[in-house]
Amino acid sequence: MFRTIHLRWWEGKHVSTRNSKIQGIGVFANRLIAAGQVLAHYDGKILSPGEVEHELAAGNGYLLELPDGRVMDGSTGNGLGRFFNYSCDPSAYFEYREGVPLIISSRSIARGEEITIDYGFEPTEVTRFPCACGKPNCVGYIVARPYHAMVRRLWSAGSAVSAGDADRER
Repeated sequence: MFRTIHLRWWEGKHVSTRNSKIQGIGVFANRLIAAGQVLAHYDGKILSPGEVEHELAAGNGYLLELPDGRVMDGSTGNGLGRFFNYSCDPSAYFEYREGVPLIISSRSIARGEEITIDYGFEPTEVTRFPCACGKPNCVGYIVARPYHAMVRRLWSAGSAVSAGDADRER
């Protein structure tokens, strides 16, 4: 309990939410943040397999698959975790400590900068998730960093990136 209270105090002091140029609401640094800092935790209800299918069909964009295969619904949580937007050049990453999904800064983050993460999406349905990060190295779709080069090759070749193309490239 102490850890949760301490983390929420830290969240409110060092990061906050506001309108984002990327998508909806984002998380921003209230002050200079060093690399390796815990920024927030991802909080929510653990779903049953049936609930996961229902939430996916309903378009819930806050589902996080945990390392043990369970799925957490961030839309039901109280933490800031659900407000971190995706970027092709992220400033933070997910790390699991004692089973708790945390968002950690991967580099120094300037005051006022939007803090972003890599959602880690597989390329199987890449065209369903266009990217709006606006970074110079944007690949055009929300896809995990290891797949960026593959998506760039397919995109620059003039072909429409599709699930089939992405699967064949792996």
